[in-house]
Amino acid sequence: MRSIPAARREEHLKQVLGIIIEGLDDKDLIFPSIIDIRLSNDLSVAKVFVSFFKKPNKGLEKLVSATNYIKKQLALYLKWRKIPNIIFKLDEVMEEGLKIDMIIKNIQSEKKPNI
Repeated sequence: MRSIPAARREEHLKQVLGIIIEGLDDKDLIFPSIIDIRLSNDLSVAKVFVSFFKKPNKGLEKLVSATNYIKKQLALYLKWRKIPNIIFKLDEVMEEGLKIDMIIKNIQSEKKPNI
């Protein structure tokens, strides 16, 4: 379980990153959403889980290429002693949920008696 100060930092980082990413002018970043952020215990690394409306791999590639710019912007917004290294990852929970939903629907349709 995350401590309250760590959870607050993660939430604050999520809000600030959202503002910075929204300000990026790139046509491949179609509706990026920050799903979750996990800070390491020493606050040196932040794993940022993102999803995109379209072109998720291309969007992730663009975010990764803008990491240095994003980190510089974070230094302007945050008054932390050390700005964490940012690692962007695609959040695949939605896709996994859709797969599980399809499996359940298939099982339910197989169990229905043919009348």
